[in-house]
Amino acid sequence: MSMITSMQQGNFNFFETITLDKLAVGIWPLPPIYLLLFRSSQLYENLTRKMTSYPTLSPLNSDAFDHLTSRMSVNLDDFFERNVEWAEQYPLKWHQEQANRPQRPQILWIGCSDSRVPESVITESLPGIIFVNRNIANQVHLDDANTLSVIQYAVEHLYVKHVVIAGHTHCGGAEACLDEALHPGHLEPPIKNWLQPLVKLAEQVLARKPVDPLNTLIRENVEKQAEHVQGFLRSKKITDVKVHGWLFHIETGLLEDLTAC
Repeated sequence: MSMITSMQQGNFNFFETITLDKLAVGIWPLPPIYLLLFRSSQLYENLTRKMTSYPTLSPLNSDAFDHLTSRMSVNLDDFFERNVEWAEQYPLKWHQEQANRPQRPQILWIGCSDSRVPESVITESLPGIIFVNRNIANQVHLDDANTLSVIQYAVEHLYVKHVVIAGHTHCGGAEACLDEALHPGHLEPPIKNWLQPLVKLAEQVLARKPVDPLNTLIRENVEKQAEHVQGFLRSKKITDVKVHGWLFHIETGLLEDLTAC
């Protein structure tokens, strides 16, 4: 009897296979597809009840913190080993169905290339949910064929109805643009060319002397790129797609909805 069949019939003992201490420290994360099954069974209720009394990860839990830190150091072989671990979390039939059916993502995510903001990870999304375009400082240039092609393909061929512009706190691209606005010559091509519109926005932000220039620029950048997407959609006479501005807080791991247009 397979693990999924056992869970569906309610006789799979999760706690005999994956202990709560492993879950709490992230040694054995619960695969999203299994989580969906637990939500429709008493197992999920039991898991939730027991986890509420289990200590959460904190700076005082040194073993858990050391484990997470150790997983930040990898070599190329680690990627292949972890890929096998990931693939084996799901039935082979699920992978085959992914290959045999066309993709139907629910949203287009235009985000920053920052390695700390992987969209599928921070939203616990399965493959096939998010169509993605990422670049430095989550820019949408109206003369950039790459980004515009992604948007066009997403809405006209994949029938995506939501476009998300996802910025994040502690954005190095935004910080570099503030430095460039204060001390011209800091950036060099081709990065300078790519970030030039954001440098101009940084100059406008600095002129208003906000309390937190970086956070202000990050938020206004999300709004500006959302406006660019809206303008492009209007030029294509596309009226049934919503554009959203989200902000990921690296320091808390949480998303904030800034705008829904």
